[in-house]
Amino acid sequence: MQHPIKLQLTPGFHSIHKDSPTRMPVLLECIADTDAPETRSPLHLTLCIDTSSSMTGQPLELVLLAIQTLAEHLTERDSLALVSFASETRTWLPLSTFDQKAKKMLKKALKEIKAYGGTGMYEGLRTALFQQPERCGKASSRVLLLSDGMPNEGPSSAEDLSLLVRELKRHTTVSTFGFGSGHDESMLKQLSEAGGGGYTFIDSPETVTNAFAMELGGLFSTVAKRTRCYIRPTNGTTILGIRGTFATRYTHKGIEIPFSDMIAGQETALLMDIECGGEQSNISGPACIVELEYTPPNEETRQCVEATLTIDTMNAPPKTLHPDVSKQILLLETGMIWKQAQTLASTGKFIEAARALEGVLQRLQQHRDYEDEESEIRDWFEQLTDESENYMKHPDLNWHREFRQFAQAEMQMPGQLVASAPSSPMQGRINQAQEAMMQSFAQGKGQRGRIDIFDARSELKESIELCQEVTIGRTRGNHIVLPNGNVSKR
Repeated sequence: MQHPIKLQLTPGFHSIHKDSPTRMPVLLECIADTDAPETRSPLHLTLCIDTSSSMTGQPLELVLLAIQTLAEHLTERDSLALVSFASETRTWLPLSTFDQKAKKMLKKALKEIKAYGGTGMYEGLRTALFQQPERCGKASSRVLLLSDGMPNEGPSSAEDLSLLVRELKRHTTVSTFGFGSGHDESMLKQLSEAGGGGYTFIDSPETVTNAFAMELGGLFSTVAKRTRCYIRPTNGTTILGIRGTFATRYTHKGIEIPFSDMIAGQETALLMDIECGGEQSNISGPACIVELEYTPPNEETRQCVEATLTIDTMNAPPKTLHPDVSKQILLLETGMIWKQAQTLASTGKFIEAARALEGVLQRLQQHRDYEDEESEIRDWFEQLTDESENYMKHPDLNWHREFRQFAQAEMQMPGQLVASAPSSPMQGRINQAQEAMMQSFAQGKGQRGRIDIFDARSELKESIELCQEVTIGRTRGNHIVLPNGNVSKR
């Protein structure tokens, strides 16, 4: 069988000393085909939207327009539900086959929905999750949660909401969209992590439709659903740990790590540390076996891709790390230090935040990829240089909060590494299905004669990298101007 995804294992050292135990990092990469499946899976899709009073006016108008445009791309193979939450929760459309009856109910709802009251997110999310069926069959099950504020009615802590998602999600993926600078991005990220989906920051009402187009394009180009990675050490090898934060558990198949659904062109990687070799090892066989279980689109039968890690032995100890492995280690550590600096800045410790970045900036500049202006290493060096300078120029907590959200929208966690919540489809590479969906949404928008929120798209369509940045800035000619006044370097 031709699998739509492949596994690749790269040991930190090509060979180890035959008589001495060796500890090393191992890079595991999961790479999806670039082509979307010919026949996509049907969707069970629930939209859960914040209609509190802060959404009054253009924000809610454009969200509803985005929902209308999204619905035009669904067929009777799909099911759709619409739930709103404010001081009260209302189910405007229960999960229904998207036939003519459902279309009429949705059209009526979009005319009647108004913004009012507080933000009762807990009850809204609970209602949305209960819409999803216990068994998905051949379908993909997804809840999209959009909010512009912080929960202030009912259970409101990130822990309560995350527990709710974990208890009720079953086979459903939950993705979150944070609208504007007033939402709690930390909470929405925790919810997306608990739900196995992605978090997207939307900086203005004009980019809501872009966000929905990207999400739907990702759903339409899913090549592997409900993916699970199992790592099983063999022949005396010990798994010392998985780098990053993971919802790992031990099973009879090995260490289980849940991945998100994989879309066409997606590359995901993780780093693990192992110990192998020595008297207790039989290094003539594989050091570990990795299996990736998944369900193909439009099917119910589980499939499995397998890869084995083999390591040669020699009489001398290993010397240098494999360059791909050392690069991923640097990128992972860069992301961790980046978060630490932002945490320091969020408490007003701006000088300490700038100092925290000094060491990693030096390491990035010394890396062999630094001279390549298009490399991820160079991207991160320039991003962190800007942030370090801004910590010193703008020692203001409110300014920092806004800048941090824009920076996080531009820069995903480096190296495509799985760490905490999986990357949102709004971040990273854009595949052909997502680009086509953005164009389709834009055309539908223009045909209605409404506010054209895709003026930027025509200038950006030849550059996928810049096309992504429509979420984090404003266009000026062929450039994106970031909130701090700088011109984007991508």
